[in-house]
Amino acid sequence: MHFQPITTRRELTEWLDLTRRIYPTPLYVPPIRQQLVKYFEQQGDGGSTHCAFFAVRDASGAIVARTTAHSNAALDEKFGLPLQLFGFTEFIEDPAAFAALIQGLHRQGSYAGRHALFGPCNLLPNAYGGVLTAGFDQRGILDSVYNHAYYADYYRQAGFRERFASATYICDSVQSGPDATAVFRFDDGRIAGEGLEIHYADRRRFGEQIPLFHQLLNTCFAERPYYTSISLPELHERMAELVHIMDERLLMYLTRHGQPVAFAICLPDISEFLAKVDGNLNLYNQLRLLLTRHRYRRDALFVVAGVVASCRGLGYQALLQRQLFRNLRAHGYRAIRSTYVEDDNVAARTQFLRMGGRVMQRLNFFQLEVAGD
Repeated sequence: MHFQPITTRRELTEWLDLTRRIYPTPLYVPPIRQQLVKYFEQQGDGGSTHCAFFAVRDASGAIVARTTAHSNAALDEKFGLPLQLFGFTEFIEDPAAFAALIQGLHRQGSYAGRHALFGPCNLLPNAYGGVLTAGFDQRGILDSVYNHAYYADYYRQAGFRERFASATYICDSVQSGPDATAVFRFDDGRIAGEGLEIHYADRRRFGEQIPLFHQLLNTCFAERPYYTSISLPELHERMAELVHIMDERLLMYLTRHGQPVAFAICLPDISEFLAKVDGNLNLYNQLRLLLTRHRYRRDALFVVAGVVASCRGLGYQALLQRQLFRNLRAHGYRAIRSTYVEDDNVAARTQFLRMGGRVMQRLNFFQLEVAGD
């Protein structure tokens, strides 16, 4: 087994195609292929995260494991030590392939003066990542993970410790479940007195609204241990990809006397489409998605929501969640799934449980100290 860098587009194609062999199942939802190619060409996200691509090849030359190795100074500061991050990490069910992968990452971290391996995170924990530890019979979703049961076992056996235990959630009774008005109680008499107004995304001027979401996102999550601030250009790039699939009634923010204080981002769930096209959103598949997007207005994907620290405990998140679930029901959605929610984020997970939802999958990240530092 040999741990080697990926340096050419032909090698990258082999790297990308490994998941076709590992996951002959529609439960796996691959990352967007064009995004990975861009990371490879830019050697990172074009901003604060720099990465290289690596693979493990067996004696025949076939790729049997893959990963990125990357770093981010802001995350190092959050953790209080220099981290060797790794992500988009996949491997066949072979202990030797996994051992070669971790040994290679360990060498990369040691050469770079890193004190611990942390991941998988693609490219940062607040982007998405982790390892599935339960719920293998449930399909994956966009911006979350799916893997076989042996993945977590291999990490544990290699001495990794678990970090940031989390879960994804599903509420598949949007039409028949509890009434959002009864679950998310808010005195509407406060709305005028507190100068509250709910605003929605507008596809025609979404570019103008992104700075507002940028401000809210960084402000609301600044204290989370895994979260690093995203720059405005980075958010523009990420959210520009959402315009052609968004349902404007599912992206909203709340202002108080004209100042933004809370937000919620929810999208039509295109995970099944991504699985069908192997994550390939080329122009042809983008057109297919655009022409058939009505098919993907049955399930929704809850991405993120937050309230600025000075306004927490005032019920503003309940006000937004009430409106979100009202809109989901009014527009015919059957189910809503969430990307991963940390176990200690009680407010975020409670909203799904109160609406009749349940845990869909369990996951966590892994960390291993780099010996010799």
